[in-house]
Amino acid sequence: FSTPSDGGRPENALIGQLFTVDASSISRMSVSAEDGKLRLWRDTGLASLSAGTSATLTANLLSYEWDEDIDNGYRPAGTFRLSSTVDPNAYYIQDYGSTYAWGGTATHSLTLYRAGSGALVFGAGTPRWSWGLDATHDADQAGTSPYSVDNRIRQATVNLFADMGVRPGTLQSGLIGATQSTDTAKPTSAIMVPTNGGTLTAGQAYTIKGTATDVGGRVAGVEVSVNGGQIWRMASGRSNWTYNWTPATAGSFTIKVRAVDDSGNLEIPGTGNTVTVGGPPPVNGSTIFSASAVPATVSDPDSASVELGVKFQSSQNGYITGIRFYKGPQNTGTHTGSLWTSTGIRLATVTFTNETASGWQQANFSTPVAITAGTTYVASYRAPNGHYSANTNHFTTDVVSGLLRALADGAAGGNGVYSYGAAGTFPTSSWNKSNYWVDVVFNALAA
Repeated sequence: FSTPSDGGRPENALIGQLFTVDASSISRMSVSAEDGKLRLWRDTGLASLSAGTSATLTANLLSYEWDEDIDNGYRPAGTFRLSSTVDPNAYYIQDYGSTYAWGGTATHSLTLYRAGSGALVFGAGTPRWSWGLDATHDADQAGTSPYSVDNRIRQATVNLFADMGVRPGTLQSGLIGATQSTDTAKPTSAIMVPTNGGTLTAGQAYTIKGTATDVGGRVAGVEVSVNGGQIWRMASGRSNWTYNWTPATAGSFTIKVRAVDDSGNLEIPGTGNTVTVGGPPPVNGSTIFSASAVPATVSDPDSASVELGVKFQSSQNGYITGIRFYKGPQNTGTHTGSLWTSTGIRLATVTFTNETASGWQQANFSTPVAITAGTTYVASYRAPNGHYSANTNHFTTDVVSGLLRALADGAAGGNGVYSYGAAGTFPTSSWNKSNYWVDVVFNALAA
């Protein structure tokens, strides 16, 4: 919700939070010691949390349905987070609205930003923020347990409305009156690494580092752009911040930064640091997993015929020359490898020959398949008698190796993927972020 501070003109805006969670394994919001020092939480006691600790608010604020603040490059300028609650086992959306599965990792955040009109826009990301204000509610799906108010939520709401220019005629017992922020000074920030005029290499990972300061409040968030201010993404940290970047192509890039304080004052970015990115040398025979990598479960008890795959991208144009998979001694029969588009069009297939009893197996396509940088593909193989290799909870984050990246579960649906249909069925199902140890052999084009 929002209230105007520009003479009465209302402000409506999409906060940039996307619905992702239909059922949750958690119900309590978590506020870190750093978040607790932000203006919203004044007079709640959260500002006195010890560094590195956090506090949880009353139960049932999240429950059956809530949103994530997705950092997709389209968030309103200067949006900052006031809390962070990670659910490692959410019933998570897998596509654009029709498919859900347990086991997704999702993060809830309260958010705030100041719109161009001057209005503050607050996003609770849950329909149950008001459940912390009083104890009169319909029962949730679990039953009829009573719900407790949380004076910290009451006080935060008083604080929020005060900064929106709304003050109560009387206060409930235990609450402290709040006044509107008079802080209009914008924070300042600086890029420390890389330096202006620096030289980087395409396909290599870099950490952009910098600092931010504020007078009259606290730095609440930092945003970074690597294309001269066209698209902005969130940095990690506040006063000292970092942003991970892997330039995909050669060229000249201008890195800019802007900070926002906890009154919603957004810095006007400066000229930034311009760097030159050179092309990488050709890389031949690249793989996602090393030859020495060994699965936690070499042979799963499942004996059904199954297609197993991995979603991946490259950061540079090139060719897939073959498919690899890790084989346990019980994974018998004739194996076939396939390369697919993300929509299930099979681009190439190959039959594995001269296999060893166990370990990594590789089969090369008769003709290499050209792939495009930044595009999602699926590599898979058929285990006709099951007993495939597997690691659960492997794709919690991206797995990056040089120019190749196996996508984190949830980035483009589930990863890894499987199907129990007839041979040649595109694998689309996923479970518990499992890695089925499927790989590709990639040759990069010279830049």
